[in-house]
Amino acid sequence: VGVDTRNRPDLKFVAASLKIAPGQPEEGSLINVSFAIRNEESRANATSVLIRLFERDAGALRELSRQPLWYDDRWNPLTDLRIAPGKQVRLVFEISFPVQGNKSLEIKFNDTNEPYTWVDSQNRVTGSVFVRQAGWVIYAVIGVIIAAIVGVGFCARLVSRYRAGELTFRRS
Repeated sequence: VGVDTRNRPDLKFVAASLKIAPGQPEEGSLINVSFAIRNEESRANATSVLIRLFERDAGALRELSRQPLWYDDRWNPLTDLRIAPGKQVRLVFEISFPVQGNKSLEIKFNDTNEPYTWVDSQNRVTGSVFVRQAGWVIYAVIGVIIAAIVGVGFCARLVSRYRAGELTFRRS
């Protein structure tokens, strides 16, 4: 039993096209994950492409998105979500992470008409990004420490004045 290659699409990752920008984003900020895929020459149109972005967390995959933005080679937006034979498209996921740390990303893609034996390592892309702590956190911590020091001093002075009899509270 053989597969007539002209009747089936064959999608492949375009080497060195994975870009994650910014390289070290702050937690909660928007991250663009872009890459390109190509439908091989002399194949059918890829009309039902399934693209998924996952985060690898403790060995398990957690799906983040299935809705990339589609662009052609010149970064013009595409409304027709298909890939003609011999053509490539650029895809962009816009995501954010609420917490800091190293994040491993994995992107899987295939056409539902593509034979399962053709869905292999060339239909998978991996990358990583380090999400750093938001810049405002340090200032917030410093502000809380200063407020605590001032508050403790104020309370200590208030107690001292009360014990000395300078300060009385009226009772009704």
